[in-house]
Amino acid sequence: LGAVAATGSIAIAGCGSLPSLANDFPEDGPDGAVVNLFQALNAGDVDEADEYLHDAHGSIADVWPQSTLNRFEELDLTIEEVGVLDESDDEATVERAYSVPETDDEEAERFELVRDDDEWVILSSEG
Repeated sequence: LGAVAATGSIAIAGCGSLPSLANDFPEDGPDGAVVNLFQALNAGDVDEADEYLHDAHGSIADVWPQSTLNRFEELDLTIEEVGVLDESDDEATVERAYSVPETDDEEAERFELVRDDDEWVILSSEG
């Protein structure tokens, strides 16, 4: 599993309170799950973030150390784009592009999601 924990780009992506959204993004569907995960992390709501992570990973606190979770409050992330690259009834691939204004860095990540009890959850990521 190229699990969420193994991707360094997620570990540095975050912001104070909620990420800025360059566009309107859906609140549901696989792309909505990706946006909602990072909004929960940026709000410091680990319990909410756990809802978007596959149960195989346990809690988000089991995936990332507290120092990484704290970084979400320190950076100013702007989600530029999020889109579904591939979707079936029970699996999807989503790409998220984001920028950190202080550095002018732009990054992209891909997420593999599955349906779990009719909800989209993140199984793994890379980027």
